[in-house]
Amino acid sequence: MALSIDNLGREDLVTLLDGYINHTQQINEAENKYSDRYDEIRDSRLLAEYKKPKNMIKNFLLAPFYANKLRWLAIFFDFWGALGVLFAFVFIYEIISDLFTGNLANLANNFVDNLTEVLAGLLLGSIGYFMGRKNYKEHWFKKKIESGDLDTDIDVEADTDSLSNAYKNEYSSLVNDERYQQYLSLIPKNFTLDDIVGIHQVLSDYRADNFKEAVNVWRQEQHNQRVENKLNEQDGKYEQLRNDLYDIRQQQDEDRSRTNFMADKLATAAMNARRTAESAAKSAQNAKRTAESAASRAQDASSTSTHTQNDFESWKKNYR
Repeated sequence: MALSIDNLGREDLVTLLDGYINHTQQINEAENKYSDRYDEIRDSRLLAEYKKPKNMIKNFLLAPFYANKLRWLAIFFDFWGALGVLFAFVFIYEIISDLFTGNLANLANNFVDNLTEVLAGLLLGSIGYFMGRKNYKEHWFKKKIESGDLDTDIDVEADTDSLSNAYKNEYSSLVNDERYQQYLSLIPKNFTLDDIVGIHQVLSDYRADNFKEAVNVWRQEQHNQRVENKLNEQDGKYEQLRNDLYDIRQQQDEDRSRTNFMADKLATAAMNARRTAESAAKSAQNAKRTAESAASRAQDASSTSTHTQNDFESWKKNYR
């Protein structure tokens, strides 16, 4: 009878799956080491391409446009950097021209001034370049990788790299190992490494005696975990909803308190205004009464004066 994983006992299954897991982890480590080495070779090749003279001026002038902070200042410095590059070419041309024509006096007179302009422009441009260099470099690397222009060169360099070849040979040796191939022939191909680790744990904990039972237990645990995660997610949403409702109620209570406070202030202000108006009305009424009293007294005084005058006239007549 052909050897089958369904015919193996618990201990044999634990040994088989343990060997498969360890071997697979070694393969993954070798693959990761090769991948990391390949990335190192690629980055080194990209950096060499980035630093080529034909790209240096373009990188110098474009990097400031990728600055995260104070981009306008970086672009301003970039403008002076562009002038510095232009001045540098003009400066070199004038030096060569003066040397060929033998006009050393003109060379000596203009050397310091021209050199100052060139250095000032390049210095400001360098500040702008370093302000955006990191982002521009990442952008440049990404575009270069996506274009695939250097893939052939990188592959050739990786194929001739001793460390890369060592990792590749290690990976190939592990994959083609006879014992590992036997593991693959026994273990169903529809199981991932995580599944095998879970099934191995079930068998190690004596929760199953054969592969089918272990698979069923593992699947049930996965299902329970998914249900639990979903319930936890729903509980989290409900908790968030409760918190939101609580915040809304708190806000409503605060708004209600502010409204009541403003209403009380308005009522108090209205009451004070009414009292002020009543007080003003009483004051006006008292003033009216005072005026009427004064008018009455004035009338009485006038009447008294009239009687006095009449009495005086009568006395005069009698006296005569």
